[in-house]
Amino acid sequence: TVAPGAGVAVRTGCGSDGGGELHWCADGPVWSNGGDTVILQDTFGNVVAQRRYGP
Repeated sequence: TVAPGAGVAVRTGCGSDGGGELHWCADGPVWSNGGDTVILQDTFGNVVAQRRYGP
């Protein structure tokens, strides 16, 4: 759970969640060079944040 107004860093590698960091622990690349968007949703599926990556 991320508190309202708090920040979070989403990492694609492995690590310990906590301290404002969440780890996906992906086995391979997840971002394309053409650009992607990460979308964070609440428990009801509502979009609460999104960020575009790439060109």
